[in-house]
Amino acid sequence: MRRRSLARSVARAALCATLLLGPAPARASDAEDQASRTVREVVDRVLAILRTPGLDSAARRARIQDVAYDWFDFETMSRLVVARPWRDFTAEQRSSFVVEFRELLSARYGRKLDDYGDEEVDLLGARQDAGGDVTVRTRIHRPGEEVTVDYRLRLEEGRYRAIDVVIEGVSLVFSYRGQFQELLNQGGPAGLIARLKEKNAAAEGGPDPLPDP
Repeated sequence: MRRRSLARSVARAALCATLLLGPAPARASDAEDQASRTVREVVDRVLAILRTPGLDSAARRARIQDVAYDWFDFETMSRLVVARPWRDFTAEQRSSFVVEFRELLSARYGRKLDDYGDEEVDLLGARQDAGGDVTVRTRIHRPGEEVTVDYRLRLEEGRYRAIDVVIEGVSLVFSYRGQFQELLNQGGPAGLIARLKEKNAAAEGGPDPLPDP
């Protein structure tokens, strides 16, 4: 009798612990599968735009930029590219930086992909990184050329979004970080934001004060 009572007590304790802790986190393979599906969906969206007959360059770029707005986690990327100096930004400066960096990156994304169209993209696999991020590896096949592109994704509110892109081993976040650090040293947060605004204005026809990384 005492054994049954003890067993029931253990079972109740285990049930309480389960309820308190909530559902078990997704297995690494589940996270990798979900992240890979997300990348595949985004790649297919972009390729569909590039292969749509009758679209001029401006229309293609605009549609690709819309994909970028939805695909990249610009707030997280902004914190990553600025790194430690981010704490020196006021709330207003942070908001302004996110807006300008989003415009800069999405426009660049549209320009870089505008010449694509006949490419094929293979998913090479995924791995779960420390901290829960997932890196999905892809390879773009172009005539006479293959390019490896890795996407680092982070889960936010049940959805994976890109927080970095690594092209042939070169991180977009680290490339911009070095460039932005120099501008921060020269003019602080206000100076950096002003240069980004100039860069975005240059995309509409003015002189370009900030080269792509």
